Amino acid sequence: MSAITYRISWPRPATPCALQPKWAGEFRNFDDWVSFATTRLTGTVDNLTGSELRAICVDALGRRCTMGAHFMRARDDDAFPVRYFWELEPVAPEFDSAARLALPLIEADRASFFDCHTVGGDPASLSDEEARMIAAYDAAICALASAVAKGNGRP
Repeated sequence: MSAITYRISWPRPATPCALQPKWAGEFRNFDDWVSFATTRLTGTVDNLTGSELRAICVDALGRRCTMGAHFMRARDDDAFPVRYFWELEPVAPEFDSAARLALPLIEADRASFFDCHTVGGDPASLSDEEARMIAAYDAAICALASAVAKGNGRP
C-alpha cells in the first residue's frame, strides 16, 4: 500500500519528458540526517522570487521524505541513503544521440548481411548460425528504435 493518496484533478496524463533529479547530496544514515539536515536543506533561494526553496528528499526505495517520521521509516526499512535535490535537469542525450546515429548503420549492416547470405532473399536459405545473426541484428535494431522513440517523448 502506498503512503501517498493521490488526488486526481485533471483527466489528462502528463506528457513524458526526459528529466532527472539534479542530485545535490545525500544523508548516508539516520544520524547523518539528524546532525546535518538543517545545514544542508536550508538556505537555497529561488533567484526569481527571493523565497527559500524546499529540497525534495527521496529514500533508497523511491519514497518522498518530507518530515521526521518519513526519515524514521527510511531508517527502519533500511532505505538510506536519502538523496535530495532542488531542481531537475535534462537526461544526458549521449545515448539517444548514439542510438540515432547507430540505428541506420545497423539496419544497413543487417540488410547487407541478409542479402549476402540468402538465396534470392529467401530467409529459409539461411543456416542456423546466419539466422541467429539476423535475430541478433533484429534485437539490436528493436532496442535502438525503442531508445530513439523514448528520446522523442514516445513510450
